[in-house]
Amino acid sequence: MYRYPLPVVVAVLALVSVFLVAWQFFTIKSTGIPLNSAARLPDAVAQIIRTQERYLPSLHRNPNKDRFRLDLLVVSVADPTKQETFSLTRTQDRSALQPMTKILGADGDVVWVQAPELIAVNRKTKRVARLKDLQRLNPELQVFLHTARFEFTNHLVAVSPDWQQAYAFSGETLRASASPPPARGNWLETRMNETLDGSLCSGGLLAATDWFGVLAATDIAGNFKQGFSLPREFQVNTRDESRQLYHGRIDPDQSRPRVVAMDRISEVAYRSAAMIRDTAGGAMLRLTNPDSALMLYRASGDLNAPLALARVKTEGKTAWVADTGIGALKQILPHSNIVAFIGDRPAVPNKLPETILVLLNTTTGVTNTVSLWR
Repeated sequence: MYRYPLPVVVAVLALVSVFLVAWQFFTIKSTGIPLNSAARLPDAVAQIIRTQERYLPSLHRNPNKDRFRLDLLVVSVADPTKQETFSLTRTQDRSALQPMTKILGADGDVVWVQAPELIAVNRKTKRVARLKDLQRLNPELQVFLHTARFEFTNHLVAVSPDWQQAYAFSGETLRASASPPPARGNWLETRMNETLDGSLCSGGLLAATDWFGVLAATDIAGNFKQGFSLPREFQVNTRDESRQLYHGRIDPDQSRPRVVAMDRISEVAYRSAAMIRDTAGGAMLRLTNPDSALMLYRASGDLNAPLALARVKTEGKTAWVADTGIGALKQILPHSNIVAFIGDRPAVPNKLPETILVLLNTTTGVTNTVSLWR
């Protein structure tokens, strides 16, 4: 066996060392940032992280040749120090950065992701299965899967473009079986689920004759005026106004329930206040022991003040108040035990605000904060 002379080996190692040092110190390293919406799993929060890979600065650098990677970050809600990262793709194709790249849902231990090809991440086995793996396990669907649209209810469903044929995938085996096509979502419902306002409301019914929520003076003179029909869905007032807590007396014996009266139950004013829904587009989140709801508002009169969250009892008193540390809220993932908030820290001059995940215990008001910069 031929052996290279020692001087040659030393020279090669020296060149490799110089290259590694130069790559380390002269290339630009990017910070990973969240891409599109996070998803709530039964025991965790999942977020796609986009990172531009290292590159050498140049006057004639072509950004179209930049490479980036997409990873799936999974943070335990019970213990946020427990975090896992799964590699999804490394590519030069910028189409992967479009809204089509998203977390579809979780089926048991499997998280289904479109990035932009379909990917199944098994948190238990650590296996990352791709579209080619699904085609191999389901050879009869090789052609079908090239044009199928992927929908998620409580499991993944591949639907034909004409919506006449569908196959449901098992998260455990990744095998598909014929199933009825899922119902098509309407544009308004989809929009409601995708926007922050869809996770907030002005309040909700405690009983058929009892409404509870937070209103501004303009609301009392407008949509919640005495004798008016009670608004549907109780959409949040997006104006930057101070609001107070109210009980509404409702007459349900109408084709549409009507407002008999709105009684203010607290003199405290909360800037930009809104209640949290139990699901996107759903009813106001109700907590028990004591009967209460969660109210989000600015901690002070400053427009850039961080957001505070209060557990408000239905008689108007607060059980606790928590500082979220978020200045610009992007997403709410509600839950009766631990609510997840994603947003940017309050703006600081000449500094890009960090995006954070805040996990709040609805019983104690205790928060845990995790940076989504990687």
